[in-house]
This record gives sequence, C-alpha cells and structure tokens, in this order.
Amino acid sequence: MAWAAKLAGLFLKPVIKVEVKGNNFNRDFTKLLKTLTNKEVLVGVPAAKANRKEPAVNNAMLAYIHDNGSPLAHIPPRPFLCAGIEQNKEQITKYMEQAGKAALENDPARMERALNAVGLTAQKAVRRKIQTGPFTPLKASTIAARKRKHKSRKNTSVTPLIDTGQLLQSINYVITTK
Repeated sequence: MAWAAKLAGLFLKPVIKVEVKGNNFNRDFTKLLKTLTNKEVLVGVPAAKANRKEPAVNNAMLAYIHDNGSPLAHIPPRPFLCAGIEQNKEQITKYMEQAGKAALENDPARMERALNAVGLTAQKAVRRKIQTGPFTPLKASTIAARKRKHKSRKNTSVTPLIDTGQLLQSINYVITTK
C-alpha cells in the first residue's frame, strides 16, 4: 500500500534509550516497547483504494502532484500534506508522548488509543489545510473549465484542491507495523 506521507517519518522519530537495572525486568514491558517502536502512523492517500474514473490517475497521484506541483502541467505546488501536519505538530507530539507513556506503563490498549489519536489529529489537520489554504489561486482558465464540467451545479468551487471533494475525502490514516 502506497501512502503520500509517513507521519512518523516526517518529524516524529521516537528515540528511546532504556537502561535495565536489577533482575525483575518485566518481559511484557520490553515486548510492548518493541511494539511501539515498530509502529508507524501513515497519513495521506492510500493508492490501493484511490481509483478515479480515469484509470491512469488516482487520488494518491493527484495528491502528490498538487502537493509538489507539476511544471509540465503548469500546476503550482500547493503543499497541504506536510504543511497540515506541521501546523498541528504540537498536538500530535502530545499524543505520541501519551503512546510512549502507555508503553512504559505496560498499557497496550491506551497505547493504541494514543496512536489512533495521532492519526485522527493528523488526518483532520491535512483536511483542514486543504479547505483553508492559503494556496496559489486557480487560474481563470481552470475556473472556466470547472464551470463547463459542472454545468448542473449552482456554485462551482474556486477553491484550489477542491473540485469534487474526492481528494479531501481520500485523506486517511493507518497504523502499521514496520
């Protein structure tokens, strides 16, 4: 499964140093700690479920193009994925800390809840960034093309990155094991 971004890979790489003293070390703790450090929270657009009507283009590809731009297609970069996550780095970090504390306290259920909170927070942040920008405005020709494409609509969106809403709805997260 391809994703547009790895949340853990962007800016949250847990560095854990554990010093063991004595003989009463809990094996469950080491197992849980290993489980935590092997987890990744991926946020973006899953390519496996991102098909659109045109088979050559899917939402994951569109997300990449819009996030980075395409000089050949005259599409300016409109960074939303990393930018949305970065804007909410503080809250995401708090949830990552909660996951670490849960691992230290040998509480796998609480650790999973905290990792899910990381994913949901990042997902919402990216969606909010898509909705609020700011981004390079659409060209007049793009707006005209949208109006032609959506003749039956009363209002045609002039918001960059939002035409049908498919890209916005495709932003998701998953917790995987490395």
